[in-house]
Amino acid sequence: MNIMDKTIRGFFFASLTLLILSPRNLLAEDLSSIAESKEWLNLGHYKKSWFGNYKSESEQSPFFFSPNGRYSPIDELEATISAFNSEHITNSDEHPLCRFPARKKFLETQLPQYAEKWNLIECPEFEKFLARFDAKSVSLVFSSYFLDTPASAFGHTLLRFSKNPNEMASERYELLDYAANYAAVVTTGNSLLYAIMGMAGGFLGEFAVMPYFYKVREYNDFESRDIWDYELNLTQSEVNQLIAHLFEMKWARFPYYYLSHNCSYHMLSMLDVANSKWLLTERLGSFVIPVDTIRVVAETPELVRSISYRPSKRKVLDARLSRLTSKEQVMVKNAIQAKDPNLLSTHEKAGDLIDAAIDSIDFLNAKEMVNEDPEVLGWKRQFLIARSRVSTPTEPVNLSLPERERPDSGHRSRRFSLGYAHDENLDGAATLEYRFALHDFLDPLEGHNPGSSMEMGRIKLRYNHKIESQGDRSLLWLEDFALVEVKSLSPVTSFFRSPSWRAYLGGKTIRDKAYQGLFAPTVELAGGATIGLGERSLLVFFAQTKFEQNKHLSDSSLRISLGPELNLILRTTWSWNFIFMGQYNQHFISKGVKTSNVYGMKSKWQLGTNFTLNFDVLNYSHGLQGESGFSYYF
Repeated sequence: MNIMDKTIRGFFFASLTLLILSPRNLLAEDLSSIAESKEWLNLGHYKKSWFGNYKSESEQSPFFFSPNGRYSPIDELEATISAFNSEHITNSDEHPLCRFPARKKFLETQLPQYAEKWNLIECPEFEKFLARFDAKSVSLVFSSYFLDTPASAFGHTLLRFSKNPNEMASERYELLDYAANYAAVVTTGNSLLYAIMGMAGGFLGEFAVMPYFYKVREYNDFESRDIWDYELNLTQSEVNQLIAHLFEMKWARFPYYYLSHNCSYHMLSMLDVANSKWLLTERLGSFVIPVDTIRVVAETPELVRSISYRPSKRKVLDARLSRLTSKEQVMVKNAIQAKDPNLLSTHEKAGDLIDAAIDSIDFLNAKEMVNEDPEVLGWKRQFLIARSRVSTPTEPVNLSLPERERPDSGHRSRRFSLGYAHDENLDGAATLEYRFALHDFLDPLEGHNPGSSMEMGRIKLRYNHKIESQGDRSLLWLEDFALVEVKSLSPVTSFFRSPSWRAYLGGKTIRDKAYQGLFAPTVELAGGATIGLGERSLLVFFAQTKFEQNKHLSDSSLRISLGPELNLILRTTWSWNFIFMGQYNQHFISKGVKTSNVYGMKSKWQLGTNFTLNFDVLNYSHGLQGESGFSYYF
């Protein structure tokens, strides 16, 4: 063989090798298999539509190499391999291999022929990112319901990356740990526009990385919310893959939907990248709220390694105050009001008293403490100095994990109810009710705050086959539609005087003597005070106002009502709840009746975590009404 033959032959084999290694000439079935694998689909956040086509949840952006990448996993795979093989990038951090380290790690396992070449590229920025986390374990964190902020009314979830896998040392490492959070980039201060855009995907969502203690200060200290930490059973390789994909999220653009593609959904979409076998997002419903994701994770075999609990500032303070007598609590309150720790320094329990005062300052001035207000910090410093002069140690407040309050232990979010109602004027009627979310005071208490109630999307229908012959109403009618109903009850103590309140937006069937059976869009607002009765029962006093709209109510179609309201929420056991209630209304701008009232009792008995029986008796102005039925939570 002469030199020319050798040259031609060498060129032929070199060309053949390049052709074989190019993505377009890999075996089609190999690329197709990779593109349709769970791992690749999760990395691209692809979901299959009802018509069998794929579409990524990320908008077209630098997240894709192919112009058709959002809609074609195979096109994006081929474009990714081509981009990874590019040699015309001067800055290594800008190389596609450095921008998408999670894709690189996965494709190296599928296409080992590229591994040696790809590993020649150094990625300093990603290596620093990975080293900054130095994570040994990952937790899914749930901060409890916060009714004062609509965006947090259902709670919030985030990921915690812990540098120490030891649960017992977890709290000591909070200053070193990092958190990954997903939230909407809000572009309006208008509350109505915020609600509409949040529901309709009008905001973009983004991932953010921050020190974990920032979120502890925000949720635990400032908003006084319990924090639940579900440590996950991830291998080190899975932890690193999760961090690598988090690094890639800076290139993604996700539409934010408050009730579906929200913080909770995307925490699970990230975990699916760590291990595709869990199928976490596939087990979610069309609508997703934070507690749903906690439940999915908790129900995945061997996924949760341990559960820990960080009580809110309010709970810690209540525990500390419970060690003091009523007289001592008054002393602490007076010292805080006077901003004078010397009022406590000479007491025989000075250490306990000053510690209670310091915790009280933190709780009562949470916003100022988070914002590092110099006046409040100086005021607290005086108490800290006084405490340092007291040699007696104080027993720390250690609240054990309350198993009954675990968010995954409660009833499921949606509720379907079927029952039968009897009315003195309208005879009997079947009732059908659906509620989207989440909890009311008669629902099973496990997993929920005994002082708060949050309902959204509740619709109740009644059916009476006899009523059509009367000619004045339909066979099936809408009894109640609550777009949202919220109640926040804060028991008044010698130390705290927080108001209680409730709000309702929707529509109700009026039960006045003159207007019975008339449906009216309704807004209700109420404020008042709550007295705690034992561990779980509450006595609530409200001054309430009601706005109802219907052309039959007045010349202006609007009726305004004012009056007192009394509720006794009695929880004799964890499984049987009662509400005894009474409400009086003085009607203004009304054609007919000037007053109306309702009083009676509602009860619910828990048969299981997701099954209850109910029995209600209410006396309206026009007569008595009873109703019984069952509810299923799903």
